[in-house]
Amino acid sequence: MTTFITTWLGGALYLVNNYPLLMSVTGPKERQHAFSIRQALTPLGSFAGSLASGFLPGLLAAAMGLSLDQPAPYRYALFSAAGVLIPGVIALLAIHDRQPQPPRQQFQKRDPLPAGLIAFMAGLMLLQVAAYSTAGTFFNVFLDERYHLPISWIGGLRAVGDLLAVPLALAMPLAIGRWGKRQTILVGIGSLGSSLLLLALAPHWGIAGLGFIGTSAAYAFLTPALILCQQEIIPAEWRATMSGAVIMGRGLGTAAMAGSGGYLISNFGYPSLFLTGATLAVLGTLLFWGYTWAPRWLLTRQIARPTR
Repeated sequence: MTTFITTWLGGALYLVNNYPLLMSVTGPKERQHAFSIRQALTPLGSFAGSLASGFLPGLLAAAMGLSLDQPAPYRYALFSAAGVLIPGVIALLAIHDRQPQPPRQQFQKRDPLPAGLIAFMAGLMLLQVAAYSTAGTFFNVFLDERYHLPISWIGGLRAVGDLLAVPLALAMPLAIGRWGKRQTILVGIGSLGSSLLLLALAPHWGIAGLGFIGTSAAYAFLTPALILCQQEIIPAEWRATMSGAVIMGRGLGTAAMAGSGGYLISNFGYPSLFLTGATLAVLGTLLFWGYTWAPRWLLTRQIARPTR
């Protein structure tokens, strides 16, 4: 348990700071591609790591002459996971800031903290992650209890979702170039809600699998566009604050659904859980649409109003 806590203390430092770092070392031309590639590598790395970790303890046990009932094979598998991070540390040390630093006196003139904007974006991320977590957390148990699928089939469906997430994440810059950030984010949130609705109303495990795959793909498409928007609409000195608030919203969204999901399933069944996720996604869509549409509408009305 101590190892797990320590790991995620370090993970929090990484998650909060990696987006501002990516903003500082990329220019406007390649930034969208950098964010989409980063998102695409996440499910790809998860797929490769899950595949390797399934075989590694058995290989280590055979090499050491031990059984899988003993802790040593898993211990050394975890050591190998730590070793995989070493190239990442070397890569981080090789990164140089491409943007010139302003004179020291300019750091004393900071823009005021946009607390309302940060709170809104953190709340929006909370809703989207909570919606996704209904499927991401409980999909395995749902297929096991409802349809009694073998573990290999369940793992295969999750693997397909991870692999499909890769091209969808890479398609984000193309979507932004065609539709713009606002429309891309709305399409992503709407697709997330539609996939969860399909999962909730599925009459067959195959349809449920399609709903989960669609949920994973929509989340991979939405996330880099939403995070890029959050980082670009705020002054550079507050990007880390925005990232920290968004990551906190992500954690709260996951915890909220993990905590309440068991209650919903026990009392109302799995459809209620996935319908709740779809509702949260729809709520996020309406909030973001209202946030981006209302100021433009009010400005248009003010300009169109005749003067006396």
